[in-house]
Amino acid sequence: MGLAVNRIRSARVALLSVAVALQRWERWIQDFFLYGATGIVAFGWVVCAVAGWLAIPWIGLWWAAALFLYNVDRLRVDPADPQNVPLRAAATATSKKIRRFIVGGTAGYLILWPVGHRDWVTLGLVLGGGWFALHYSLPVKGRRLKDVPGLKTFFAPTGVLLAVLGLPLAHGATAPAAAGWAGGAAWGYLLFNMTLCDLRDCAGDRLTGVRTVPVILGPSGTRRLLLVLLAAIQC
Repeated sequence: MGLAVNRIRSARVALLSVAVALQRWERWIQDFFLYGATGIVAFGWVVCAVAGWLAIPWIGLWWAAALFLYNVDRLRVDPADPQNVPLRAAATATSKKIRRFIVGGTAGYLILWPVGHRDWVTLGLVLGGGWFALHYSLPVKGRRLKDVPGLKTFFAPTGVLLAVLGLPLAHGATAPAAAGWAGGAAWGYLLFNMTLCDLRDCAGDRLTGVRTVPVILGPSGTRRLLLVLLAAIQC
């Protein structure tokens, strides 16, 4: 009897250790946007598959760009974060060394990959797109792009879509009707998700003067917009 009890206790301790480890890994995956970057790669793969394009050359660039831009943004605590996402704000304040390592590594990949392949078109897109995207969270003449009324909600969905479509098209891929349909549907999904996030963040965005679409439309107007987006996606 005593042996069985000891085995049960040992099993409980082992399961608890596994649960704690999984929770730690889950926090890392979320804090550093590993899940989001992987989702963007999956999104790009699906769009390319529907359009009949080869996605493999662009997977690393999509993944690195997503990690780079997110973690650059997270190097600074946004004034609205303590109100909107306090746990994420706390993680931002305590993980800057790892975040800097991710930013440096992904920036190096984004530059060295096209240089190593002598792909100057991709290098130009990376530099131009990166310069523009960085201004989403870093101020230029005292103002960030996310401070432009309504732009914050549309910025990420449109940026992801342009990255996914832009690389294949810039390298000579034809654009069948299926590509337009897939891109439009994907953009609708991304905008739906971003609108939900901004609806969650309304209190902090309003407090800090960031006029997202939910702040402009209000809760009821935003819910109507979400229904319209959902209906359009399903069509």
